[in-house]
Amino acid sequence: MRPGPRVEQSRVDLERLENGVHAWLARRRRDDAKKRYDSQLRCLETVLDATLQVVAGGLDGIAAPTPDQEIYEACRLADRQMVFARRLWEFYREKWDQRDDRGLSEVLTAADEIVWSCYRPPFDHSGEPLRAPPLPYIVSDFSAYAVATTNVPPQLRSEDRLLRQTVEELPVPLIGLPYVCVAQPWWLTLVGHEVGHHVAYTVYGGAIPAMISDLVAAAARALGGEAGSEERWRRWSHELFADAYAVAVVGAAHVWLLRELLYGSDEAMTRDDASAYPPALVRIASAVAVMEEMGVASERALPRISPLPNVRSLSVSGEDRRRIEGLLAVVPAVVPTLTGREWAIEATLADLSGWSSDHFAPAGTVEWWQRQFAARGEPSAEPALEAPRLAGAGALAEWDDVVAGTEPAVCSARGARLRQRMLSVVSGCGEEGKRESAARPADVGELAQRIAREVSQISASEPE
Repeated sequence: MRPGPRVEQSRVDLERLENGVHAWLARRRRDDAKKRYDSQLRCLETVLDATLQVVAGGLDGIAAPTPDQEIYEACRLADRQMVFARRLWEFYREKWDQRDDRGLSEVLTAADEIVWSCYRPPFDHSGEPLRAPPLPYIVSDFSAYAVATTNVPPQLRSEDRLLRQTVEELPVPLIGLPYVCVAQPWWLTLVGHEVGHHVAYTVYGGAIPAMISDLVAAAARALGGEAGSEERWRRWSHELFADAYAVAVVGAAHVWLLRELLYGSDEAMTRDDASAYPPALVRIASAVAVMEEMGVASERALPRISPLPNVRSLSVSGEDRRRIEGLLAVVPAVVPTLTGREWAIEATLADLSGWSSDHFAPAGTVEWWQRQFAARGEPSAEPALEAPRLAGAGALAEWDDVVAGTEPAVCSARGARLRQRMLSVVSGCGEEGKRESAARPADVGELAQRIAREVSQISASEPE
């Protein structure tokens, strides 16, 4: 290929990419009538524009008489830079575009409202500027996960350092939700845990994770225990806080979900596999203890919570039984560090979450929502911040009742009716108005320029 056409080839590719990005952004803004994600789209646009300007500048800098070899190398560099921009765009586009899928759109609309219901209270209490809420999307995974600074998604290639770094830094938080939420949308209450991760790294200058880690480790250290116990509790602290936050925003619904996700053989319930999570039995016990510390007795909670097995009845080795007994003995000391009794910030977990025991106690708001979903007449939406998450918990309590003693055929029909009702109600419960990020244009601009500088350093000879 002659040098002139080679440059033109890269220019055509760049033009197509620019047109595609801007047409997509215009469509997403048009479809986001309530401006739920306006600030996230502006942020993504700013970063992509800065990146594409680097590509255009490189192509514009090819001037005659440039040796053919240098022309080809400059074009190859531009093509590699466009690969980065396209991967970044496609990473977010596939998540936003799920809202164009009829089978997913109504579920994601409800997910938007439950996420917002769980996410906004900490900003209201702290008085800190509101940050962009997470964008929920559906993933082919067993459980939910948050895409945050400590957890980039697995589909990003480990060697694609710049893409991983950009996703970590962009103020476009994400929450992946499993497909079970589509058929049974009461599983959307899973977002409570994932929002807890985002809240921890956002409010109070992101001070919560380190504070919780130190407090949990100190509680474990004070009780002694086997070697390495303190470091294990420190490793588990972030997930335990997210569980505690979930209990604070959706109540016993989170404990119910934990049991559904974790229940298994005695060996599985007591296994310690050196992950970020404690053994399942310890994790569930911690969530129950948080709920009871906040004023809701487990035996009176909705949905109903199955009692934890007696440790002495477990079919595990004596060594494993002693290990689990030791860990469970630490739980009462850890709970105050999760609920805020010992926090060094002007807040408790109840403050951050907008907790009210009246929501979750017998004859409380969750039970009221359950009755609305079970009634003959169609339930009505309630435009209040806490309504989507509490309605989700009420739908889960109603589903628990449905499956408790219903024939399969009847259960299926009642489940379909409950699904339709919950999606309609939760989607109509949301607050009106923009859900704006407090990130200043200068903040996003500086981030975009920093990423653009990194893009300009991409090598034309990097291997695929």
